[in-house]
Amino acid sequence: MKRCLGLALALCLSVSSVFAASSFGSAFKNAVKSDINAVKDAAKQDIQAQKAAAQKQKQEQNKAKKNEIEKERKEALAPVEADIKAVEKNIKDVNNDKTMLQTQKTIKLRAYERQLQSLNTRKTNINKIYDAKLKALGY
Repeated sequence: MKRCLGLALALCLSVSSVFAASSFGSAFKNAVKSDINAVKDAAKQDIQAQKAAAQKQKQEQNKAKKNEIEKERKEALAPVEADIKAVEKNIKDVNNDKTMLQTQKTIKLRAYERQLQSLNTRKTNINKIYDAKLKALGY
């Protein structure tokens, strides 16, 4: 009888300890899972914040580069545009000149037109170069 009671008591204690251990184990397991998930979420937020900061910094750098490129373009185009205006003025002067013979006018006009065409080609090439630079930046 004592053996039977001892066996029942041992069985009861082992079953209750198993239940206690399993509920504690699952509670501990759930707590660890929630901590891990919280750390994962915090890490994701940190990564997103770092990416956003890096992207913002990159955009600011690109904007500064774009402004620099636009300034270089204007500096490169200024003499070409001045030459174009001068040639256009010369064409207008030749057309308005009444003292020149038609042959002289034609020769001068053709020469000015070739100069104008050359200057426009140079202007187009400069624009292409700077457009390629802007495209490389993503604009």
